[in-house]
Amino acid sequence: MDVTFKRTGVRRYSTVVADAVYGVRELDPAPGYHDFVPHDLAHYVVECELGLDDAVFGRAARGGGMFRAVGEGKKDPREARREGRRQRKREERMREAGHAKGDQMSVSERLAGLSLVAWVRRHDPSARPPEWAPQGAEVDEDVREALERIGARLDELAPRWRGLRVGEELRFRWPSAEPIS
Repeated sequence: MDVTFKRTGVRRYSTVVADAVYGVRELDPAPGYHDFVPHDLAHYVVECELGLDDAVFGRAARGGGMFRAVGEGKKDPREARREGRRQRKREERMREAGHAKGDQMSVSERLAGLSLVAWVRRHDPSARPPEWAPQGAEVDEDVREALERIGARLDELAPRWRGLRVGEELRFRWPSAEPIS
C-alpha cells in the first residue's frame, strides 16, 4: 500500500492510501495540521518504527479506517448506506481483533502525540506543541527509547514536510518509513 501525505493548502493536508485491492482512499482534510509534522505523519512513523500493524495504517491496508474512496462521484443513497454498513462491520471486526493485540490504536494515538511533543521541545523548547498532542505526560524507559527512535525519524522527515509547497507530497510504501518520493 502506498501512503501519501499531501499539502493541500496553507495549513491543510490530506492523507491518501492506495493499493490494488481497495483502490485509492483519502482523508481530506486530514486532522491535526502542524508545520513540521502533521498528526497522520506522526502516526505513520510511530506505526512503522514500532511495527504496529493494527492501528491506523495497518487497518487501512486491510480496507478499514476512516479513509474514503476517491473519485467515485455521487452514489445511490441505498448503495451508500450498504457500503457504510460494510465499512462499519469491517471496522468492528478489526477493533475486536485489535483488543486481542493489546489495542495498538491507543498505543499509536498516544505515541504520535508524545513523539511530536518531544520532538518540538527538543528543537525549540519555547515552542508550543500542537493542541492535539498530550501535555506533561510522564513516560517510562521503554517509551522513552521508542520516542528517541521515532524522534530520529522525524528529524529526517520534518524538513522534507516543511519544504513542501501546496500540491506537493511525501509518499511511502507501508510499512516503511523511508520516503519513496
